[in-house]
Amino acid sequence: MQKTKKLIALSALILFTSFSYAETYIGKDNCTYRDKSQVRRVSSGELVVVVDQSEALSISHKRQVADLVSELLTDDAVAPVGTHISIYTFGKNDFKSDGSGQNIQSILSVCKPKNSANPLYQNARKINHQFESKYLKPVQGAIDGAVSDSLGERSPIMEMIQYISSHTALNGDDKTGPKRLILVSDLLQHSDGYSSYNNKSPVIPNNLRSNLKGWDVSVLAPKRYGSDQALQSGNNIKMWGSFFKSAEVSSINIKFLP
Repeated sequence: MQKTKKLIALSALILFTSFSYAETYIGKDNCTYRDKSQVRRVSSGELVVVVDQSEALSISHKRQVADLVSELLTDDAVAPVGTHISIYTFGKNDFKSDGSGQNIQSILSVCKPKNSANPLYQNARKINHQFESKYLKPVQGAIDGAVSDSLGERSPIMEMIQYISSHTALNGDDKTGPKRLILVSDLLQHSDGYSSYNNKSPVIPNNLRSNLKGWDVSVLAPKRYGSDQALQSGNNIKMWGSFFKSAEVSSINIKFLP
């Protein structure tokens, strides 16, 4: 009798599992979808990397950024398996007052696959190979490309953060799981709405405020030298503290890269 009950329970589990898998589909981006057309992605954690291309990075800064971002994206504590990773860049051509030139889109959109296998029934070598080929290498390639280009003159950092905070694909009502923003920027805002170069006020214009409630934010800030060094600290840091506080972030960590 006991054996029969166990068989029934096992059969029910297999049936439930089979039904669940029949309802979802794995896309080429490693993400799980509810439909074959791969439009309705199953809700998961979000990790967004944003690279400010307004200033050229030194060789040292490029290496530091690439290494730190890769480390974060492979850390299961920061980006658990299943997390949706998207990478964006922005520069002088974006968020102009007349609306011209804007072409914001992710340069990479991928979900993080598992990188470990159960030796009893899974092929560890195959899973490791898929992790490297479908996730690690594409992510590292995208980051390397993002930090290699520079588009000076304007640095609409607040506008880009506001874009991320209002992006429905990242902030929809059905989104569950952790949300993290990794911003690579020297934090020297320079746009029509606000400029760190000539505006010393910590008051952020209402039209540049963001809502990042529930987001953990990490800033990797390449340290500037010469006349820009003083601009990075002092009132500018106070202004950004006020910006992220008003955005209601869950946490903020700013790391200056020497």
